[in-house]
Amino acid sequence: MRNTRRAAVAAALALVTLTSCAHSGADRVFPGAAAVLNGSTPAARGDVPSIDWTIAQGEPMTLDWLHSANYPSNTILANMCESLYRLNPDFSVSPGLAEKTERPDPSTLVYTVRDGATFWDGNPVTAEDVAFSLGRNLDEKAGSFWVGAFANVASIDATGPRQVTVKFTKPDTMFDPSMAAGPGIVVEKAHFRQAGKGYGTPDGGLMCSGPFKFDHWERGNYLRMTRNDAYWDPKHRAHAEKFTFKFITDPITTANALTAGELDGVYDAPLEGLVQLGKSSEVDMTYGSSMQMIGLVVGNPTSLLATDPKLRDALRLSIDYQGIVDVILKGAGEPLKTITPPATWGTGPAADVYRKAYDALPAPRYDLDAARATAKEAGNPGRPIVIAVPAEQLSAVQIVSAIQSGAQRAGIDVEIKAMPLNSYGELFSDPKAREGIDAFFTINYPDFPEPLQMYQQMALPGRFNNYNGYDNPAVTEALDAATAEPDPVHRAELVAKAQEQITADAPWIPVATPYVRLAQNSRLTGAPATFVYLYYPWAADIGAK
Repeated sequence: MRNTRRAAVAAALALVTLTSCAHSGADRVFPGAAAVLNGSTPAARGDVPSIDWTIAQGEPMTLDWLHSANYPSNTILANMCESLYRLNPDFSVSPGLAEKTERPDPSTLVYTVRDGATFWDGNPVTAEDVAFSLGRNLDEKAGSFWVGAFANVASIDATGPRQVTVKFTKPDTMFDPSMAAGPGIVVEKAHFRQAGKGYGTPDGGLMCSGPFKFDHWERGNYLRMTRNDAYWDPKHRAHAEKFTFKFITDPITTANALTAGELDGVYDAPLEGLVQLGKSSEVDMTYGSSMQMIGLVVGNPTSLLATDPKLRDALRLSIDYQGIVDVILKGAGEPLKTITPPATWGTGPAADVYRKAYDALPAPRYDLDAARATAKEAGNPGRPIVIAVPAEQLSAVQIVSAIQSGAQRAGIDVEIKAMPLNSYGELFSDPKAREGIDAFFTINYPDFPEPLQMYQQMALPGRFNNYNGYDNPAVTEALDAATAEPDPVHRAELVAKAQEQITADAPWIPVATPYVRLAQNSRLTGAPATFVYLYYPWAADIGAK
């Protein structure tokens, strides 16, 4: 494994060295900004017996929704387990298992459970099921990954056969929109109790209400879903009788399988295979809007980048943002001013506020002369800046290698620490794992289109994603006020104020937002092209052309 990681880093360094000085765009495969979709590929016209799909990030560890805040689990769960609201391909939000929502006072929400919604076993979805599913997030022993969404929740109770009441310790405008994502997932209480510790495993399975049913999971090989022919929402009835997930992570193997017709599709199509996929008659490539942010997280409170703002500014000035987009992302993305891409603005009236605030921010600046001068002002830190990266993800290594190359040209010493995925994953949850790490690579995103959610988690003291102890009183005041503000436009104005300061302080360093890269077999259509596949039942939409 160690030799493999060294080889990956060496290959990435070779690529960056060859291309960083002149990115002519010869390898760009993206057809142009006009082709970026804010919705789905053309609707399917017919059913198909089966579809084979792969998950680029590999096999999930579990399908327990409390522990599924990641790509593999969420990409699969979105098609089987439903939330109170539904996030749509155009980033709008519509009713899901909750057909009505009321807010009788600023600290209370009342959800009416959809009449006629049933689980796969035919039992109705009840208020008891909803209260149990949401309430499990409050159990500290359960270790929910979604605990941040429930930070201000005082109680969750079934207050009628189809009524669930949520009470808050203080007004929290972010809880309700989170019900369109993982925090709002509803499962059958009785089945969960029966499955016990086996819930969400190959043996224990699931019991949900979505358009596909859990069928079989063979660890290390595949997971198969079958169509729920009794689905409560006929408009989203699945077109495929069977839908099988493979767990092929090697980019070249994935590209070859797609062009050979052995796989029918993948989200996050491998960058290394985009040229091959774009030329294949077996594959339709589609690019869509994404809420993802590629960047660096300042690693801990004692990091060189946390303690020396000048050094942090020098590193930012040395990054060739457009070069990374052109060469490594093959043009399928754009440099990013903030950690919240334009797709996170949503579709409501607040979007205009965010757009104006974003336009007013300075573009990411690549200026080696200024970087050298700023690094000289910072002085010699006495050791390299250590940046961690997942060794198995070649494009991540390439991006960090490009950052290292630019830094070195500006006189900044950067050391890349390539880590196996398991160890790299610990950086996001274990402070001890981040010791000695000045920054680490991330592809991050909010769970729903709302910049406030992202800023809450990374900029407020004590929050889960505040890895470096960032604490700016003006930012905290603005974000706390925004959290309690019911008017979306005024809330956006408060968030924009905080965003301006966070962007200047740079506790995270945004580099680019990638476009969604959807590869779909040419006989199929219907898949959403946008970054909704973690929570929207996307597989149900795919069928015959």
